[in-house]
Amino acid sequence: MRSIYAVACFAMVMLSGFTACNNDDSIEFTSEQLAYFEKNREYIREKKLEKDENGELVYQQLVKYGDTTLYRVIDRRAEKPEYPTGDQILTYDLEGFLIDGTNFQKKGLIKYPANGLIEGLRGVILDTSIGDSIEAIIPATLGYKYRDNGPVPAGSTLIFNYRVEKN
Repeated sequence: MRSIYAVACFAMVMLSGFTACNNDDSIEFTSEQLAYFEKNREYIREKKLEKDENGELVYQQLVKYGDTTLYRVIDRRAEKPEYPTGDQILTYDLEGFLIDGTNFQKKGLIKYPANGLIEGLRGVILDTSIGDSIEAIIPATLGYKYRDNGPVPAGSTLIFNYRVEKN
């Protein structure tokens, strides 16, 4: 009798475990959302090819964390580059935009370690010198991904203008 009870309990646990592991948590997007995602990807494709008056690419490409972030140095203060570490608390004078110009991050100072930032921004910060003024273009996969995040719609490319300073 005990062995039948044990087998029945085991079967119930296994059955509930298999149904709990169901992979049916996929998100269905509307055609408008899919068009928005493609518009954001196209923006990045265009920026990757953008050239200045000398025929040089405007943006550097940083491949890190599984995708490509674009950035350019607008102004360089330091004569000798000084690269931050991920756990170092830094002060960022930061402002963020969507590709249509919508400001989702008002310009202001924040203090934070780079490791606590979204992957794309963290990658650029750790790859550029303290004191540099930077424009970074972050794909959705390295930003807030394909979920809404307050004023940032799912699938948004993020554009940050910032300068990093030590505390």
